[in-house]
Amino acid sequence: MLCEGVYLHTLIVVAVFAEEQHLHWYYLLGWGFPLVPTVIHAIARKQYFDDTCWLSVETHLLYVIHGPVVAALLVNLFFLLNIVRVLVTKLRDTHRAESNMYMKAVRATLILVPLLGIQFVIFLWRPQNRIAGEIFDVFMNVLVHYQGLLVATIFCFFNGEVSATVFLLKTLQ
Repeated sequence: MLCEGVYLHTLIVVAVFAEEQHLHWYYLLGWGFPLVPTVIHAIARKQYFDDTCWLSVETHLLYVIHGPVVAALLVNLFFLLNIVRVLVTKLRDTHRAESNMYMKAVRATLILVPLLGIQFVIFLWRPQNRIAGEIFDVFMNVLVHYQGLLVATIFCFFNGEVSATVFLLKTLQ
């Protein structure tokens, strides 16, 4: 998700200054960056808390893994806010109706929330109430596990051009 955030931020905000996108930096960020806390956690776990079960959570060593994840999510939150700022600025420059402008900004924001994993920053804790906790679980599971489907649905099925083409194809049949 951090790679997606960096890539989108580069395309939308820094696109003027970027000559060419080199994907090997994204591979290094996406595959190399997570190796560092993983190796540190594995070594510290073996040295200080070797209970032969890597899944036990009764240790503070999980912060070695969770710290960089939270940092990446906060960076993505910054990218999201900056991207929305740029989108609203660009929409204001087009001199369209303000309600239409804000609807486009809201839609762009809703598209980026599951893509960048911002739901983990917005909803930090699971509510203790049983019903609210179940609603939270369903909401988070939909956002996490169907992230690609949600983005594809928003981009494809809610897209005006795609809807017009599908409608045209239906009328031709």
